[in-house]
Amino acid sequence: MKGAATYPIAVMIVIVAILLFIMTNVVPKFEEVFRSLPQGPEGLPGITKFMMRLSEWLVQYWWAFLLIVWLLFWALPRLIRMSEGGRYFLDEMKMRMPIVGNLYKKVLVARFTRTFGTLISAGVPILEGLDIVKGAVGNAVMERAINDVYEAIKEGESIAEPLGNQKVRIFDDLVVNMIDVGEKTGELDKMLIKVADNYDEEVDVAVGSLTSLLEPILIVVMGGAVFAIVLALFLPLLSILDTLSQGR
Repeated sequence: MKGAATYPIAVMIVIVAILLFIMTNVVPKFEEVFRSLPQGPEGLPGITKFMMRLSEWLVQYWWAFLLIVWLLFWALPRLIRMSEGGRYFLDEMKMRMPIVGNLYKKVLVARFTRTFGTLISAGVPILEGLDIVKGAVGNAVMERAINDVYEAIKEGESIAEPLGNQKVRIFDDLVVNMIDVGEKTGELDKMLIKVADNYDEEVDVAVGSLTSLLEPILIVVMGGAVFAIVLALFLPLLSILDTLSQGR
């Protein structure tokens, strides 16, 4: 997933850099021309006025824009994750995101089932294996689910039941039923590995589809942003040309 996200993130960074360059270097030159017109800035279309104000703000406070981006996408998430509640909140939000959230849950289930199945097949006791897996999943919501399973087994219950009763739905009914069958037949490790294989395959297909879908979306976003800037800059020029043609 991280590898597949590299290309779209790189494209988005390039798009933002291009738009910043246009707004801080190209738009101010047009603004000088517009201010020299007889009607002045007040006679400009609304979209042009907005673009000029945005350009002025970016020229003066470009550092504030970069600071806001840094705070939102790097510093703030790390500050929130410093507390247990904040870490749980962010991990839960990842799971609730449209499209990507479902894919993220499948990755977590595949990681849990493959690691747990490998440990059991190697002869590691179930409780000890759960304790090891809890530290390997890297998600607070999943860790809480594993902890519930750990406590349930200590009370003499099965693995499948607490997995299916989680507040945040991570394991679907098919996975819970396969784990339940694995427990009853004594082939839990094989069932876990089978679930991991199926989910890994689903994730690979979904990631490939998302990557293919993101490319045209990014192109459309880039084209739309550039079109809006061009429209804002050339509407006044078209108005001037129309006025000159009527004067003749």
